[in-house]
Amino acid sequence: TVYVGQQATISRDEGTPLNNKSTLGVVTQINDKLAANLEGFTGNLGGGGSVGLDSNINNKTHLYSRFTADVDRTSGRTHAATFGGDYQINDKTNFYSERQFLGSARDSSTADVYGVKYSPDKQRIYDFKYTLSNYQSGSGVGLNQDSFSRREGMSFGYGFNGTDKRI
Repeated sequence: TVYVGQQATISRDEGTPLNNKSTLGVVTQINDKLAANLEGFTGNLGGGGSVGLDSNINNKTHLYSRFTADVDRTSGRTHAATFGGDYQINDKTNFYSERQFLGSARDSSTADVYGVKYSPDKQRIYDFKYTLSNYQSGSGVGLNQDSFSRREGMSFGYGFNGTDKRI
């Protein structure tokens, strides 16, 4: 499968750089349980890419891993490793969790993400997510001191997929 994507900056603060981005990716099935994906992108802040593996353990359990090199931040080039999985609770509901490791020349962080995706029908998807992250910046105050913070966040997403419309 080949796919393309386009990210457009709709709104930004004065200090935030414009970040429109074009993506080209491919997913190929290696065998009945394992797929590989490769993605490249370029935009106003530069280029990057990702590589990953997806594995269907059984008909309800899916595991995945990704490594991404990106410039999608004001702190410069970042690298991210993500390991996760999802479990199908029933034909409409999936639970997922993942662990993310991110790093750049200035910052590093880890994040634990837990979520539930609910699809009442083939057209709609609701996504509820909780994230707990630990962030460390090398630009702390004082002599060789790093700043550390812990962040929690919740989000809600909605997707619609129709024959002639897609969000």
